[in-house]
Amino acid sequence: MTDSQRNDAFRKYFYRQLDKIAAAEAYSIPDRCLAIRRLILELFERATEKDKLHFSTSFARISFAAHKYGIPHQHVYQERRFRTRKLDQLSGEEMDKQLATGYRLATELIRALFGGAVPEPWVNYLTLAYPFPYVKPAVRKRWPSLRVVAVEFDEEEKLVYAREEERPERIYAIPYGAETVANALVAQAMAILLRVSGLPMLLNLIGAELREEGVLQPAQIVLQPDYLIDVTAVAESFNGTHHYQPWSILTRKLVPFHQTLPLVRGNLVNYFLDRLVENPDVSFKSLIGSIFQTQPLALCLFNDREIKDLIDQLNKHFVSLQKFVKQELASIDVDREAIFARTHLSQS
Repeated sequence: MTDSQRNDAFRKYFYRQLDKIAAAEAYSIPDRCLAIRRLILELFERATEKDKLHFSTSFARISFAAHKYGIPHQHVYQERRFRTRKLDQLSGEEMDKQLATGYRLATELIRALFGGAVPEPWVNYLTLAYPFPYVKPAVRKRWPSLRVVAVEFDEEEKLVYAREEERPERIYAIPYGAETVANALVAQAMAILLRVSGLPMLLNLIGAELREEGVLQPAQIVLQPDYLIDVTAVAESFNGTHHYQPWSILTRKLVPFHQTLPLVRGNLVNYFLDRLVENPDVSFKSLIGSIFQTQPLALCLFNDREIKDLIDQLNKHFVSLQKFVKQELASIDVDREAIFARTHLSQS
């Protein structure tokens, strides 16, 4: 089956399902809204199944599909609100609006993900304004990155109060309620903070926006940003049989570690890539001057000849990396400006 045949088959299938939801006399309005929610989730599952990627949350899958298929932001916003509204808290009028939103949203998403003509009567929903219009929040200030210390919970208002690390007299409120936090990454971080870590806790807020009354809305939250986790150690704690085995990692800590030239070279190549992402025009000469700051103990284990050979090899890697960053990133649809490069804490 070709891609066009597959898309046409799914398009017809989803419109039939939408017809069944609308025609089901046994369904109440809340039942129809829940059925549309399930239909929309299936839409995104079918649209992304050929990519063979593992998505840990529906938010991640929908965000990926929205980027891949170029779904307009207004539909992405309406989908998240439609999915997260608590139906038992809506009035009769609001429930009617919720159902109309679902019909319009499902029609728009079927068209965006699978193309083709929109049948009657769903074509009429394309010109229907969303009953819950998007109101752009007033943003008083933005930070690409902001370090704060979480100091207090307000369980009644669903807020975490935090003080700015550099200016502790500045206090902000970070919401964590399900209705106010649509971003699953932020919700997961807040859940860890509430249930596991406790207070006080140092947070690094990525893409933070200051809105009315001192409320901060971050795009991402990093807990304990100065605490580095060995990802390999975490992966090796699982033996593939659903059993957690952290103790094997402790025994490996006692095994002598031998520093090798390929390992050092790999670490330095990663360092070059980070710096080139920040500034593609940086020179090899300027970076070479800083490698003894990033790997001081490792480099002192090798003799002068080995260091000279290492620098020659690094020069070749640098040329390839610089070409990749300057010429090939755009061809694979990666925006260099949107990449968040990690900071090297080992520099001194």
